[in-house]
Amino acid sequence: MGTGITSILVHDLPYNAGWLRRLGDVIFVVNIVVFILLAMGNVVRYARFKGLFASVNNHLVSGMFWGCLPMGFATIVNMVAIVCVPAWGHHWAQTALGLWWIDVVLSILVNFGMIFMMFTRHDHTIETISAAWLLPIVSSVVAAASGGVVSTALAPFDPALARSTVIVSYVVWGTGVPLAMFIITLWIYRSALSGTPTSGAFCSVFLPLGPCGQGSFGIMTLSNVVRTLAYTYDVGLTVTPEGVSCSTSIQRVADAVYAGGMVTGMVLWGLGLCWYILAFAMVLDHVLKNRDFFFLSKFSVGFWAITFPIGVFATATTTLASELHSPAFKVIGTILSVQVALHWLAEKASALLDCWYNLGGRRLDTAAQYGATPEYGAGGSERRLQEAGAGEIFVNDTKVSDSWVHERAFAGENIRKSLDISLVDILFLHHPNRVTPHEHFLKELDTLYREGKFAQLGISNHTAEETDHLCQVNQSPTRLPQVADANGWIKPSIYQGNYSALSRTSESHLFPHSALRSDMCDGVILGASSLRQLEETVQAFAGGPLGEKEVRGFEEMWEMCKEV
Repeated sequence: MGTGITSILVHDLPYNAGWLRRLGDVIFVVNIVVFILLAMGNVVRYARFKGLFASVNNHLVSGMFWGCLPMGFATIVNMVAIVCVPAWGHHWAQTALGLWWIDVVLSILVNFGMIFMMFTRHDHTIETISAAWLLPIVSSVVAAASGGVVSTALAPFDPALARSTVIVSYVVWGTGVPLAMFIITLWIYRSALSGTPTSGAFCSVFLPLGPCGQGSFGIMTLSNVVRTLAYTYDVGLTVTPEGVSCSTSIQRVADAVYAGGMVTGMVLWGLGLCWYILAFAMVLDHVLKNRDFFFLSKFSVGFWAITFPIGVFATATTTLASELHSPAFKVIGTILSVQVALHWLAEKASALLDCWYNLGGRRLDTAAQYGATPEYGAGGSERRLQEAGAGEIFVNDTKVSDSWVHERAFAGENIRKSLDISLVDILFLHHPNRVTPHEHFLKELDTLYREGKFAQLGISNHTAEETDHLCQVNQSPTRLPQVADANGWIKPSIYQGNYSALSRTSESHLFPHSALRSDMCDGVILGASSLRQLEETVQAFAGGPLGEKEVRGFEEMWEMCKEV
C-alpha cells in the first residue's frame, strides 16, 4: 500500500518532471514485485499451517488487515491505467478493467465478510474498538476510487463500458464511505473514554484520514468522468426523458453530478484536514511524553499506518488543485506528496535497520557522499540514518573525502549532528589523495580528533600498493604516518579494503602480513538493498565455509578477470 501510493504520487506530482515520472514507474515495478512476493508468501503460510486462516479471521484485530490486500492491489490497477494504457492502448485498458473487477470482488468480500465476523464471531468491548476496523471497509472506498481512474482510461476506447464502470463505482463507494463514518464515530467515542492507543499501535490515529481522503478523491474523480462522458462522448449517466434534447439533458445531469461530487469532495477533504491536524497533534503530544517513540528500538510495522492515509489525502488534494485551478491546493498537494515519499523512505530504512539489529548487527558504515541528492545534499545517507534513529542504537562509522576536510563545519560538526550522536567512532578518508600532500589535510583531521568529533582515523578504498606506500617507514615528508609522527598528529589505525570476488589483489599484497582475525576486531562489511537480501546474506555467513564447487567457481572467475 505504502509503496503503491508512493509510486502514484511521485508519477503525478503537481510540480513534475520527466525523471520523477520515470522514478514513479520504477517504484510501480517494485510495488508489483513486492505485492507478488507477499501474496505468494501468504499462500504458502496459510497452506502450511492448518487452522491459521480461521484463527486470523477470528482474531479481533488481525483479520481486519485483510483489507490491505485489495487496497494494495488497487494501487497496481491505478498505475496500469495511468501508465500502461496511454503507452500501449486499448488492450491495456481492458486489462486494467479486468484487474479492477478482481479488486472490487476482493474488496466487497473483505468488507462484508469482516463485518459479518465482527457481528457473529468476535466479542468486543469499548477498549477493543480500534481504528483498524476501518481497514476492511476502506478497501471498498479504494476500489471505488480506482474505478474512477480506470473509467477515465477506458473512456476513449469504450465510453459505454466506462459509464457502466462509473455506475458500479458509485455503488461500491456507497458500501464504504458511510460505513467508515460510523466506525470513525465509534472510535471517537472509544478515544474519549479510554484515551489514545498504546505506543505500538499509536500511528493508527492516522487511519481515519484514509476514508476521508480516498472518499474525496473517488467522488471527485467519478463526477469528473461523468462530465467528460457527457460533453466529449455524448454518453449520459441516466436515461433521457421523451421530448427533451438528448445532449442537453445528458449535460445538465452531468453538470449536477459534477457539482455535487466536487462539493462532497471538498467537505470530505475538510474532514480529512481535521484528522490530519489532530493525528499529528496527538503524535507530537505522545512524543513529548515518550521521547524514544521514534527510536529504532521502538520501530514496528505500525509505522506504515502513516503512509497510505496521508497518501490518499494527497491524491484528493492534487485533484482539487486540478479541478479548481488552485495554486494553494497545488502547493499543499506537493508538500503532502513529498511527505509521503519521505515517510516511505524512512520506513524502508527503519525496517532494514531493525532487521539488522535483530540479526545481531551493532555497527553501521556510511559516507558523506552516499545518498547525496538536491534535497539532502552531501551527507544524505547520514541524515536518513538520523531520521531512522540509528544514532541511538548502532556504533556509527562514516567517511569523508580529503577535499571536504577543509570544510570543517561539514566534516566535523555536521557529521556529528547528522547522526545525532556525540561521537563518530571511525572517521575514514574515503579515497586516496594522489595530488595533495598529506599534511594539507591531516592537520585538519587532527584538530577534529582533538575536539572529540571521532575516536579513530581510518583509510578506505586504498589499493594494496597505496596502503603499503602510506605505511612505509622512511623520511619522506609526504608519508602519512611520518607526517603525523613529526607533528604529533593522529595516525590512521583502521584499514577498510576493497575485497570481493572481482577484487582480490589484497590476497597477495596484504593478507600474508595481516590476515583477517576476529581477535583483532577485524570484520566484514555487508551491503543489502532489501530485507530478504540482508537475511539471506547473514544466513550464508552462518552456514560456514563455502563448498568446493563454489570456491572453484570463484577461482575460475578470478582467473578470467584478474588481468583486467
